[in-house]
Amino acid sequence: MLQSIFVIALFLANPSSSIVLHGYKAVNPAWNITLDLTIVKNSTADNVLIEMQGPTDRWFGIGFGANQMSGTYAITSTGSTGVITERKLGNHEQGTTLQSSVTVLSNVNNGNGFRTVKLSRSVQGPSSNYYTFPTSATSINLICARGDSSGATTLAFHGDSNHHNGVQISLQFFVLFWFCFCFVLFCFVFEAAVHTYKRITKKKKKKKVAH
Repeated sequence: MLQSIFVIALFLANPSSSIVLHGYKAVNPAWNITLDLTIVKNSTADNVLIEMQGPTDRWFGIGFGANQMSGTYAITSTGSTGVITERKLGNHEQGTTLQSSVTVLSNVNNGNGFRTVKLSRSVQGPSSNYYTFPTSATSINLICARGDSSGATTLAFHGDSNHHNGVQISLQFFVLFWFCFCFVLFCFVFEAAVHTYKRITKKKKKKKVAH
């Protein structure tokens, strides 16, 4: 629901030139780390909605646009409350913390051992340390990692068995959104036409009665 409202609001800002892309990927199904991306770009708006899911009992993170850690932009969730941090990763190390460019829309412990975080930020990264998201249908390379054991909520070395690379998320034009938007528009126009027809018919009947 939140994603739909986000997309529709940005679309209505400038519908004539909007680009809407969407993709979903189970980055690591065994760990239930997933990623959902929605990208909207037009002349007045430039946003990406990022929805990440991962474990609550340890830290987790996803890196964008690369197959290795060094120099990669990543978003991590740490601590018992899922503190969101953006980082430029180092060579097999946590790298440097970046100034936040994301807005946290929601951060929910689902109660089943997993957390869902919804973020928004500009498509364009504020500097070369950040990932700039595409605005055309394509695939993005991803890496992910998690804490090496339950209770490892502080960002630290993940060990050899708790990282994953060679994953891609495919971004496609958000066909479902366009279908829904056109359907709603059709219903609105149809209802207006029916209302107008009934009003005209009612006036004609009144004229006949008057004669």
